Amino acid sequence: MATKIVDSNALDSALSAFEGYVMRKSSDLPLIFHGTIATKPATVSNASAVASAEILYCTADHRFYARNGSSYYNNWPGRDLYQHLATGNAYSKLYYKSTTNGYELYTIDSAGGLVKIPADYYNKSEMDTKLAAKANTSTTYTKTEVDTKLAAKANTSTTYTKTEVDTKLAAKANTADVYTKTTADSTFMKTANYPVMTEAEAIALVNELFA
Repeated sequence: MATKIVDSNALDSALSAFEGYVMRKSSDLPLIFHGTIATKPATVSNASAVASAEILYCTADHRFYARNGSSYYNNWPGRDLYQHLATGNAYSKLYYKSTTNGYELYTIDSAGGLVKIPADYYNKSEMDTKLAAKANTSTTYTKTEVDTKLAAKANTSTTYTKTEVDTKLAAKANTADVYTKTTADSTFMKTANYPVMTEAEAIALVNELFA
């Protein structure tokens, strides 16, 4: 393999460009803040707060402040990513607010105000609430399954219950023990018609026979 000589100036230039790219990309990432305050702190130190200080947004003057305990600071490590060092104006970029359920996304509008961006996801508390209102699939039918089962059923208005059927059947005779109307008509109604004597005629006939 041929040995290549690297120009130190070119290498420095390339590394500088890469470092600038990384810094730009890092500055584009959402920054975390920990809450808001409604009024500007009465006393603000120009010293630099420790790195673990809370970052709070003041809705009164549209600036970020660091808070460590009960003390407020104008400066903290990374402040230049949040707001302009000279004016203190917050940058119009994305910010994450830390909450007990995760993070909420905010940005700075054209007037310098903090605006919450509607989330396209549920936080843990919202998810727990929604899941608690749902039944397990192992103990429920899907809509398709319910539709299939209902399609195999008749409406109650057009059917008898088992009790109703039993009651109606109990009032009926077995076919083996009865004649149908057709059978009865054929057996009893189609015989020859004979004259029928009245009681008076029968008595007169007997008297005549034994006179």
